[in-house]
Amino acid sequence: MLVLCHMGCDLTTDRVAPGYYGEMTRDCVAAAGSGAAGAVHMMKPTASSSAGNAGAAIKAVETTSPAMSCNMTGQWLVTVHKTTDALGNLQYIHNYLYYEIEQTGDTFTVTKSLQCGMDAVGGGAFAVSVDYSEAAAAVMAHVSHNGRKGRSVSASAGCQIELQKQYTVAGATLPYYLDPSIKLPGVDDMATATSPGWEDWDGDGNPGITGICSGTVNGRLFTAARDWVTLSGTAASASSTFRLEMDWDQEQNVLAFDGSPFLGSTAVRAADSRLHFAEFARLTPEQVSGEDDQLCARLVGLAPTLTPEAAGM
Repeated sequence: MLVLCHMGCDLTTDRVAPGYYGEMTRDCVAAAGSGAAGAVHMMKPTASSSAGNAGAAIKAVETTSPAMSCNMTGQWLVTVHKTTDALGNLQYIHNYLYYEIEQTGDTFTVTKSLQCGMDAVGGGAFAVSVDYSEAAAAVMAHVSHNGRKGRSVSASAGCQIELQKQYTVAGATLPYYLDPSIKLPGVDDMATATSPGWEDWDGDGNPGITGICSGTVNGRLFTAARDWVTLSGTAASASSTFRLEMDWDQEQNVLAFDGSPFLGSTAVRAADSRLHFAEFARLTPEQVSGEDDQLCARLVGLAPTLTPEAAGM
């Protein structure tokens, strides 16, 4: 079950501008086939070449072919957009992730990940928004998507991209509660040195992690949650930005709350599948400079510009 005031627990460039990248002549020879990864070296005759001279000198010119545009290798901002429905009101949950990806063949791996931030923005007459900024550093320290696998292959419409199911837990012992068959801890199940349970990740003296709720209902919510996310879809290319559809679910697991009883109102995943998706934006070297906390702060600030649909309502 989900609650109205709750967390998005997805805890869910080298940007190539449109333009001219050189002419592909009839003399170009690509040394790659469908689904290959990396740059293609196009072989083009030099000025000293003459027509029909098979032994003429040639010059390697590096460019990118349509087959190679499905390579996910690089640094990415991933903004996850989920929507829940409680008491007839929608709540839009955002998770901001940093991924470093390496691809070999059709398969890629997340080699470094950061959970950079999360929030929930309410809509409708009973709108409630949730701020998790006080817990952001603790969540980033605990949560990792490192090793997550995916595939990106050339398809008739561009690139078929998918990421495997990813379980994430916040506010409870890891990796113990990543197993979905294990029941999440209750308020009496505080972790000890010898037994798993909820943990005070943000160090505020309350169980789990704390969300500050504001709007129609004000107060604090203390949760130890678990969710899973899968992503898949077709993108025109993987060279800059694209959107993937998302399937997901979450166990909210409210341990306690401080404020109105409405903070514990149940919520469900919104029925409209179009409200659940993620946007990927390839990052430039300048955008990924600095320490992890600086990088994350920059990406959360850039999310409305680089991934406007996912960062919005």
